[in-house]
Amino acid sequence: MGGAGSREDAASYNYPHFDAYVAEGGDLADEAAFRDSAAAGQRAEDFTLPRLGDEALVREFGSFTCPYCSAEGPLLDAAAARHPEAAWVFIYPREAHPGENVPCHDSYQHKLGCAALLRDEAGIGRDILVDDLAGTVHRAYGLMPNMTWVIDRGGRVAYKANWTSAANVEAFLDRFLAARTQHPAGTAYETQQIEFRHTDRNRFTEHLLRNGRRAAAEFEKAQKLWARRAAT
Repeated sequence: MGGAGSREDAASYNYPHFDAYVAEGGDLADEAAFRDSAAAGQRAEDFTLPRLGDEALVREFGSFTCPYCSAEGPLLDAAAARHPEAAWVFIYPREAHPGENVPCHDSYQHKLGCAALLRDEAGIGRDILVDDLAGTVHRAYGLMPNMTWVIDRGGRVAYKANWTSAANVEAFLDRFLAARTQHPAGTAYETQQIEFRHTDRNRFTEHLLRNGRRAAAEFEKAQKLWARRAAT
């Protein structure tokens, strides 16, 4: 069950400036949290969240201010329509790139409003589950801004990716659901792999500017921090 969390937890979780968060190593801590989260074949964290429908199978995390989410979210909606035999939900954590137009969450009502903005602007059709202000569910699953998990009916992790690729999620789901209908059942095994994504930089920047010019400027500063980090 995602609790309300303390005010201090909520304040530290909902960072107001992305470049300062990167400068403090917050992005590295998030990547480490994802690596330390439940692995394929292990039991997933279970939370009771208010929503309609069955228990989730495919869970995407994302926010209005995350350009990747705006790009991949509608594609996962289309995948969900092609796979009604699976349950699909969208979990709303903190804002990835807050700006003057869409700042970090300072109340739960504000967070609900941002989730509604994503639903209306990006056209997300899946049920949107809004995490608590301290990010209890987000923390348990690894803190990445646009990750996707597939959980089997037994509550085990079947798939996890620190960044969402709708094409990869659907390709996995095709294989996973087909394998479950085969008789006799096959033997499960685990894989680890590296994927590559190509970003439309113009569209990415347009999405950042939608959050406010500050969001775009802070991302540029973060890129310089990443370059200096890679050079050391």
